[in-house]
Parts: sequence; structure tokens; C-alpha cells
Amino acid sequence: MAIKIIKPGLFTTVQDKGRSGHQFEGYSPAGVMDRPSYEILNTLLETEGQPALEITMIGPTIKFLDQNLFAMTGAPFSATLNGQPVSHQTVIKVEKNDVLEIGHVIHG
Repeated sequence: MAIKIIKPGLFTTVQDKGRSGHQFEGYSPAGVMDRPSYEILNTLLETEGQPALEITMIGPTIKFLDQNLFAMTGAPFSATLNGQPVSHQTVIKVEKNDVLEIGHVIHG
């Protein structure tokens, strides 16, 4: 998936499941903050362990540079794709140059 971040949002990061087993060496396991939502996302998209955007409070605006699939899990955000509302926890097909605007978290 190729994307262009038009606006980054308040705190948007790329995260994966992290790496356990290295704490004794002084490394944090890192990874996503909301592991259950990350697992749901990977299940919806039929992927395993793929990185995801983790969004906090105010979401980004993203332009898709190719055709692909995406989904949003975790705390519900207001979001539109090309100005149309986007459903939460639903796989959505995007086309090249589609724009996803993720607003404020609704609750969570």
C-alpha cells in the first residue's frame, strides 16, 4: 500500500506487534498500544503482523497512491473517504487518489 500523509494528525505513528524477549538487554518490546484492535485489523484485512497506523485523539488526512483495502479499528473516529462517511471495523476498498480524512476520536 502506498499512501501520502497530507496532514499527520495529533499523534500518528507506524506500529507493528513489537518484539518481546529483549527486555533483559534494555530494549522495550515497543509495538502497538492497543493490541486487541491491532489483531482485529489484521484479521479483517487477512494479514498477519503487518504494520498499521496508530492514531491518537485527532486523525490524519491520507491520500492513497494505489488501489487497496483498509479498515479502522479501536476507538471510533469520525472519518470520511472522498467526503462520504466511513464505517468502523469494516474493510473498505480505495482507489488511486482517494482521500481519507480522519477527524476527532468520538469516544475511547
